Amino acid sequence: AVSVARELAARGVEVIISRGATARGIREALPDLSVVDISTSSLDLLTALHRAGTQARRIGVVAYPPMPEGAGEIGRMLGLAVTVRELHYGEDIAPAVAEVVRQGADLVVGGYITDVVAARLGVPSLPVEVSPQSLLAAVREARAIAHGRAVERAKNSLLRAVLTSTDNGIVAVGPKGEVTVCNPVAQRLLGRDEADALGRPVTALWPQSGLPGVLASGKGRAGGVERVGDREFMCSMTPVRVGGDTVGAVATIHDVRHIQKMEAAVRRRILASGHVATACFRDILG
Repeated sequence: AVSVARELAARGVEVIISRGATARGIREALPDLSVVDISTSSLDLLTALHRAGTQARRIGVVAYPPMPEGAGEIGRMLGLAVTVRELHYGEDIAPAVAEVVRQGADLVVGGYITDVVAARLGVPSLPVEVSPQSLLAAVREARAIAHGRAVERAKNSLLRAVLTSTDNGIVAVGPKGEVTVCNPVAQRLLGRDEADALGRPVTALWPQSGLPGVLASGKGRAGGVERVGDREFMCSMTPVRVGGDTVGAVATIHDVRHIQKMEAAVRRRILASGHVATACFRDILG
């Protein structure tokens, strides 16, 4: 199942619908993939035990949680003797099946894997089927997750467009001072590429950075002069707060030489336009 899910993810699939131990295995092996677990409702378990009761009166339920929850009570309602063996993730199912058989079960009910194992051992079994309602609920949840991921991608694309189009260098850090954002201008000013910057302590890229101080104090700094190597930059720093806690900080860097060039260009344009009065003698009222 993990191999199939990995292949699907490589083809662009973002959400996998699965059940029980299979869903858990995929989720642990591929943490970046969204996995929707098809929940087993009490109605699904009731239906399975009712079918099993037409073939045997002593039933063993062997399954991963939460499937076996309430199996004993449902069995009593149906007049069945139900033995429950709840599995732990990664546990070998065959000994558990043999255990409930030793305890007197004539038929085993569980997930699809339990059904396969019981058949291999020659033990009569029935799987707890997925009802259309449970499957549709999982599909609706998967569609909602896929939509949410699409919206998040659009937001990230917009944010990246803003970060790459600005003339300012932007460096953001997380709560431990690790770099989370370093836009192209900041990469050029700091002499680092994005792959080398992200995830590293900001002091490793920018030893004189004041961002750790902003994180510690929770107070911003505006218009200060920061030094990187032998160059000076105008720099503003702002803490990022969530619920009153400082969870990060952002620095906006301006190259002093770039600012000087812009000022010179503005002066030249003003001089080129000449000194023209905005009022004449006829505008004097008294």
